[in-house]
Order: sequence, then structure tokens, then C-alpha cells
Amino acid sequence: LGRLGIHTKVAGQDDYGRMFGDAMASFHATYYTERKERGYFEATPDDIVRYTKLAIETLDKRVEAEYKAGRIFSQDELTGLRVTIIMAVEKYVAKDPIPKNWHIAHVELKLERWGNARPDLVCIRPDGEFVVVDHKWKRKLDSRYRDKEIARYTHSWQQKHYLTGVSDYVGVKVRTYYILLCVAAPKFKCELLPYSVTDESMSRWFKTAKYMWYEMDGADHE
Repeated sequence: LGRLGIHTKVAGQDDYGRMFGDAMASFHATYYTERKERGYFEATPDDIVRYTKLAIETLDKRVEAEYKAGRIFSQDELTGLRVTIIMAVEKYVAKDPIPKNWHIAHVELKLERWGNARPDLVCIRPDGEFVVVDHKWKRKLDSRYRDKEIARYTHSWQQKHYLTGVSDYVGVKVRTYYILLCVAAPKFKCELLPYSVTDESMSRWFKTAKYMWYEMDGADHE
């Protein structure tokens, strides 16, 4: 419903969570584009200020647009969200979870042949293997639900879509994706979690996906 522009008038916790994720995504795109161009680097205090400003501006633009649409936000929640963003950017940059010896090949690669899907990162590990990395930010996550959150990405349709599109783009088979699960509260933590997909699993997924795409738009996806 949210994608169709249908929202409750008063913003809820899910809305604040999505806004947090959007703000962090804007920071990631800039930070990893710079790392792609420069290689791994130690961010300076000025870099952190710049990244933080970008994330806050992303939040503020979203809030302003929704205010104009008649939505109501809690000022206390927005203040807390800004504080969380400032803390999260600084802590993330201080200990970048993507290994120093990984090459950043693509940032938000637009896979036009695959419905314009956009994986956050495509990296090349030291062993030469291409891998897909997808950031999942949680403003809050109780430790009791960590295992459940990790498990739900095991058979992710989205990640298989990314693997198929990236394989087509780079011209080699890509069968590993990583979920970079970052939790801001109650304790800041980032985990780079690997998931491997078999050829058989990908083949089954692709057959199902082709059928669903055909049903959705009537086109024959070959």
C-alpha cells in the first residue's frame, strides 16, 4: 500500500524504520562509490560529517514531502531518528564491515535487463569470486529475533533475482550473496552473513520467475 501512496495519516514505527533505512542507503551509496574509486581508505572526521549531512538531508526531504501530503510525524521520534542516524554513520564508517581486501566492483548496479533491479553492492573477493551484498538496516531489533531475521533471507527471491541479473551482467556465474545486517539499537552491530545458492536451486527459481513474469505482463522472458 505504501508503494501506491496509501498511508495512515499518522506515521508509525514502520514508517520511521523505512525512513532510517533510506537515509542510511544514501550514505552507503556515496561512501562505497568513493571506496570503489579510491580503494579502501580511512575516513576522516570531515568525511563522516559529510556522510552524516547527506543522510540527514535524505531524511529531511522525505519528511518534508510527506508533510505536504498531510502526514503527521512525532517531533520526538524525528529527533531520536536524527540522533540514531548520526551515531550509526559514525560507527559504521569506523569499522567498515566490508573486508579491506574486497574490491567494490559496482554500487547500486542498475540491471536494466532484469527489471532495473539494483543490488546495493557487487564485490570481488580475493579469490576472484563475484558476490552480491545487500544492506538490511534495522533501527531496532531485539536479540530474541536475530536468528529469525537471519533465517528469512535463506531462500530470498530478491537475492536470487540479483544473482541472476549480476551473472548476466558480468558474464560469470554468481552464486553467493551476503546480507549485511546492521542494527542500530539497543546495541549497534553489523554482521556480514554469507548465503550460497546451488545451480539446482537457481534453475528452479528461474523457471518459477519466468512464469510469474509472463503472468504479470504477458511478455515472454527468455
